[in-house]
Amino acid sequence: MLKVFKCKHCNMKFVLLKTKNQKRFVPVEVHNLEIPDDDEVYDQKRHTSHLRNCEKRATDWNEVMLVIFNQQMR
Repeated sequence: MLKVFKCKHCNMKFVLLKTKNQKRFVPVEVHNLEIPDDDEVYDQKRHTSHLRNCEKRATDWNEVMLVIFNQQMR
């Protein structure tokens, strides 16, 4: 099961989905606890990127990804 994160700027819940090329992660908003499957990839037609709806998160996304990546490596 994917880990659910909470945006510190707006409190929206999101999960990280890989892009189709598997090189990046996109924060995908979770509504009504509908969590995507572990192997699902980001599809902008089906998923809502949190970076579109939270300007502050979009601004600091690269820094956040480093923190999340380091936490997952532990």
